[in-house]
Amino acid sequence: MHDTIKNVTSLFDTVQVQKARYEYASFGGLLTAEWDMAQENTLRFSCEFTDDELGLVYYNYCHFNPLTAGGSPVILFRQILIFYEW
Repeated sequence: MHDTIKNVTSLFDTVQVQKARYEYASFGGLLTAEWDMAQENTLRFSCEFTDDELGLVYYNYCHFNPLTAGGSPVILFRQILIFYEW
């Protein structure tokens, strides 16, 4: 189950038993991850892959740190280069 802005809020099994529940802070910081499958599920904030070990959310083109609301320095540097090439 997800909310209106694409964040996974709950996981259910095939017999409709809730297996995980999530709550998020601004910019995707995880406030609550409860129940059996909360840590096993890697698709959470904005339905994107979450790497618990690094604390980053992967958005298909860059990593995002929900604690600092910042992207990967390498990607940001590449975006600056692309901007100045135009």
